[in-house]
Amino acid sequence: MPIDKIKAYVELAEKGDSTLQERFDMILEQKEIVLGQIDELKNCLKEFEYKEWYYTEAIKAGTEKVVENVTSCSPTLEVDTIPKNKKEGK
Repeated sequence: MPIDKIKAYVELAEKGDSTLQERFDMILEQKEIVLGQIDELKNCLKEFEYKEWYYTEAIKAGTEKVVENVTSCSPTLEVDTIPKNKKEGK
């Protein structure tokens, strides 16, 4: 939560029960922001897991050609995924 919102929250809290709904609304708003950030971080993690798999397989084979054959050759904005039949060395 940004500092200015924290200050506003504290000021509301100091006013007491008459600001309960406002504080509750602020909490719900912040919760939605955090949930969005979690989704973004999950996508980042998936991309790092893909890159980990990609480089592990390429290093084992001594070449990227082994993973280029099972991954998309053209870049996209989609999160890369480990091919199902290639997970965990299958």
